Amino acid sequence: MKIYSYISALLIAGIASFSSCSQEEDVKEMNGDNSSSGLQISVSDGGYFDTTPGTRAIEKGYATEFTEGDEIGIFGVDANGIVENINNRKCMMTADGNWKIDGEQIKYNGAEFKQMKFYAYYPYDVNVKFNVTEGDPFAEYISEWTLGNDQSGEKYTKYDLMTSSSSAVVDNRFKGEINFKMQHCMALAVLKMPNLVYNFINSDVTIDDYELPITNASFKLNNKEVTPYYQKSTGAYRFLVKPGEEFKIEGSYTGVKEMTCTATAKLNEGTAKVYTVSDTNKKEYTLSIGDYYCADGSIVSKDIESVPDNVIGIVCYVGNPQPSVTHPQNYTEANDALRRDYAKCKHGLVLALNNAINAKAPVISNADYTVSNQFHENKDLGITYGDWFSADEEWKSKFDNCNTANSSTVPETRYPAFMGYNNTVLLTMCYEGKGDQKVCNIAYDFINAYRVAVEVPAVATSWYLPSVTCWNQVAKNLGTINGSLNKIAGADQMVSSTINDKKNAGTDHYWSSTQRNGSTQWVHGMGNGNYALTGERAGNRGYFRMMLAF
Repeated sequence: MKIYSYISALLIAGIASFSSCSQEEDVKEMNGDNSSSGLQISVSDGGYFDTTPGTRAIEKGYATEFTEGDEIGIFGVDANGIVENINNRKCMMTADGNWKIDGEQIKYNGAEFKQMKFYAYYPYDVNVKFNVTEGDPFAEYISEWTLGNDQSGEKYTKYDLMTSSSSAVVDNRFKGEINFKMQHCMALAVLKMPNLVYNFINSDVTIDDYELPITNASFKLNNKEVTPYYQKSTGAYRFLVKPGEEFKIEGSYTGVKEMTCTATAKLNEGTAKVYTVSDTNKKEYTLSIGDYYCADGSIVSKDIESVPDNVIGIVCYVGNPQPSVTHPQNYTEANDALRRDYAKCKHGLVLALNNAINAKAPVISNADYTVSNQFHENKDLGITYGDWFSADEEWKSKFDNCNTANSSTVPETRYPAFMGYNNTVLLTMCYEGKGDQKVCNIAYDFINAYRVAVEVPAVATSWYLPSVTCWNQVAKNLGTINGSLNKIAGADQMVSSTINDKKNAGTDHYWSSTQRNGSTQWVHGMGNGNYALTGERAGNRGYFRMMLAF
């Protein structure tokens, strides 16, 4: 009896991306001999062979990542040539990381598939050249492959031509499994740029060097301007080049001064080589409150005449802000969330240019609720978001609480350090199955809205809601900070509340991430340099202004 089954509409990819696939994905075991099951396809990337001196390894870090909508093509070949219904069949990656075959299903016959050889390539092309009489059916297609000058972002993967051949496994356990191990047909030159290093020369405080990637570089490949793929996590630029052909990469960038670099070589198919640009220059700089912090992590003096367009905040504290460093008697490395999550953010704090805006915020009276709003909607909850970790085995020793619990009229006494990051993580983790979302739902939406609206560089923390102590730092430097904000069109000046009794919050206060009890929050009015008061989270309206550490 012949046993027939059909290729499933979903071709199961062993991975969702090619960047982390050192092993094939396990394939689900098929049922008995008489069962009907779908053919399964797994795809892995063979990576690039790194020819950099001192290395002889397959480099997975340079592999191409597939995303939803990417397409591969598949051919089936037997003794008679290309199989009619497996002739450049298109498969598309779906949102869940699987591959879906386009068009009608393909009948599976074990005896026939045993005699076939299968080929795959990426990216899919309706006009692909595939010649079964050649040793490599893709040889002509590869030789005619054209690389574009813009290889940035998602365009990079469209030029990273890959092919593979395989046979189907037709035994009873793994009926019809096809494993494609893709091989790169181009070569890859990787240029690792130096970091721009700030050597802070402040006389009143010692600050470690601050390093950030060079992102203002421009390049030419074989005398033509190109835009390579930039890998943010490594600060490296990737250039796909034709194998076996000499290439020349020329780069220029602005570090401490204008610099140039050149790399010339010839690489074989499927190989990669890393070229590291060395620059030992350091930028001597005196970091000051009021300086401008830019989207690329660079810092510009508050005294500059023309403020850059990419400014995202104002420096409001100079020095290491990590609680276990500023107050070692109160905090340890273990419960210092800022130090744990962002150990290199030890140079200062930055205040956002604007109050957060949340277009979806719930309406509160007739006010502009998208700018000034309550902390949460539900009244009289009697709970906080700052103590859930104390009963959590994984997190119980990794934070400090942010609730003064009515015990102090001076919240800085209980929480003297800059605890805004700690508190905000406790708040946002309520949306990760930890604390109760009802006690912070409006605040959470405002925080997320600003994080989406204003991106931060990789050398900084995410935006967070300042603690009372963070706000004190802003308040006592209000004149300098507002002076810098005043130079930026569209920036929101920090305002002082009209309420002066330090007990009842008005509508011009700034929410802090420091809690007082189950229903009220410590807020700040910016008056007299040190002005904390309490606000009912579900009654008073206030501004949500963010901060980051770098």
